[in-house]
Amino acid sequence: MWEALKESDIALKEWNRPFAAVLVRNDEIIWREHNKVLTSNDPTAHAELDLIKKVCKKYQTDDLSDCILYATCEPCPMCAAAIVWANIWTIVYGCDNYEWPSNYKRQNDLTCVEVVKKSGQDIKIIKHILREECKNTFK
Repeated sequence: MWEALKESDIALKEWNRPFAAVLVRNDEIIWREHNKVLTSNDPTAHAELDLIKKVCKKYQTDDLSDCILYATCEPCPMCAAAIVWANIWTIVYGCDNYEWPSNYKRQNDLTCVEVVKKSGQDIKIIKHILREECKNTFK
């Protein structure tokens, strides 16, 4: 999670929001990504979604079942669905999606847990790792 927090600092320096994700395979980081919504003018340029696209392209696969995704904040419904489709077997996140500023638009109350549960996939979700540090990135 510390590495995801470092990536969130990069997002802020680039004038984006501090959402970030890191993908790990066999205890090794294989990709890092941060939110680029504001600088790309693309509402889908979320860290998790971009990470999944780039890793799948690089490794020529649509199956990341041997990976763990670390995210500074709970994945939104769009990203949670992409995680399900990519077969990522574990999601680890810092703060909940209701813990960041209300002026971040387009958020709803559908949680990552609900998206995963509705998918029928057996994805492990580990919440609140470095929660306070992740929340502090939004201050």
